Amino acid sequence: MEIKPSSPSHVPEFRRFWEAALEYQRSSKLPLWPPYPVQLIDGEVRDGLHFSAFTPNGRMAGFFSLILSDPLIWEEQEKGDAIYIHRMCVNPACKGQRLAASVLAWAYGYAASLGRRFVRMDTWADNEKLMTYYTACGFRVVNIRKIGIIPGLSPHYYHNNLAMFENEVKAQAGSRS
Repeated sequence: MEIKPSSPSHVPEFRRFWEAALEYQRSSKLPLWPPYPVQLIDGEVRDGLHFSAFTPNGRMAGFFSLILSDPLIWEEQEKGDAIYIHRMCVNPACKGQRLAASVLAWAYGYAASLGRRFVRMDTWADNEKLMTYYTACGFRVVNIRKIGIIPGLSPHYYHNNLAMFENEVKAQAGSRS
C-alpha cells in the first residue's frame, strides 16, 4: 500500500468509512467511537498529521492520524520518544487487505525519521480479534488500563478498558515506503 498525507478532498470518504466503523462497533457490541470528529480530522489534515493508505490500483484503503505526544493516555511513559497512531479506519471494501499491517510497517520508518524509539497505539481491550491482530503485527501489550474521566480526553474513552501497544523501531527502521 502507498501511504500519503491526506487531502481535504478525501473527507467524504473518511466520513463514509467512519460510519461503517461505527456500525461494526455497534453490531459487535464494542465501545463506540464518537460521531465523526470534523474539526479534529480537518485540523490533522491541515497540520500534516492525517494520512491515507491506497491500494496499488489507487483505491483508498483507509486512513489514520498520528500524534507526536500522548500524555493523557500514556502518562509517565510519554517521554517524547514515540509516535502514536490513532483513529485507524478501514474502507469496508478493503477489509482483509491488512491495512493495519501496512500502516504499522510504514510507521516504523516515519518514527525512525523523527528519531523516535517506539510506535504506539491503543484499542479497546474488549476487542480480542484486534488485539490478536496487533500482536501478530509484532506489537506487545504494555498495559491494559481502565480509563476514568480525564479532562482533555475524548469522552468515548471514559470507563473503558484500553489496551496500550508498542513496538520498538530499531528492528524495522528500513521499512518506510
